[in-house]
Amino acid sequence: MVTEQFSGRNTIMCVGGIDTGKSTFVKEAIGELIAAGKPYIHIDLDMGQSTIGPPSTIGPPSTIGLRTSEGVQYLYFVGNISPFGVVRELEGGLTRFRRIMDGLPGRQTLVDTTGLVEGPFGWALKRMKIAILGVDFVVFFDKEGDTRQLRDHIAEMEIANLVLCPSQFVRARSAGERACYRKSLFDEHFKDAPEIRLSTANRRVVRGPWPVGEGQLTGLIGSDGFLVSLALFSDEDPEGIIVRGVVASPGEIRVIRFGRYNPFRPTTLTTEAIE
Repeated sequence: MVTEQFSGRNTIMCVGGIDTGKSTFVKEAIGELIAAGKPYIHIDLDMGQSTIGPPSTIGPPSTIGLRTSEGVQYLYFVGNISPFGVVRELEGGLTRFRRIMDGLPGRQTLVDTTGLVEGPFGWALKRMKIAILGVDFVVFFDKEGDTRQLRDHIAEMEIANLVLCPSQFVRARSAGERACYRKSLFDEHFKDAPEIRLSTANRRVVRGPWPVGEGQLTGLIGSDGFLVSLALFSDEDPEGIIVRGVVASPGEIRVIRFGRYNPFRPTTLTTEAIE
């Protein structure tokens, strides 16, 4: 059984490159916990294609998510499909997730991550995630030694770990296939979405240091800091900001936050699309 490999551990993080079987491993582990009647927390930090998010099992792109075994979900708007340029936003989401974890003791937390495992930025990012979430067990999916340096960089943290080889049945997808899949997520999420005007009289607007144009991903945030709805920026006027999206509960929105990513500018994919 998958879960026997980390019996007695509280927070298990799966780390590996792109298309190495991390999400499948997490899914199987959760299935075993469900079968055993054990409570759990599932966290997905892949902001390019998270598996957490209503109304289906696919999360809105540019978000990270937490789901409890009771079905309660929390989505945090990061504003990009990769961690580049949004480390502060990612840290804010991780901190909120940790508070939820601390409020739900006695259950295992399984964490899925992005495929960024090489280079100083990738190493620092994984260390940050481990530290904030209190990870006490790491499962490495090592493909031809690509996690070796990362393992060396976190060795001083003295965290128990397991090194696995990716399954031969894992299908590697090309960059083009991943880009097309992401596009399909955006197309599905914003299909037939209407334009709405959100008053800024009683809402805070958060702008990043990047230019905002038509189609910019925009997070509509509630008072708890979590996502109410994902939208696309259309325009703004003295009365408010106009966005395109399906907003079921406009009254819950307290913050309008502009993201870094614009799905209608494909050039951003070439420098930032690391899953």
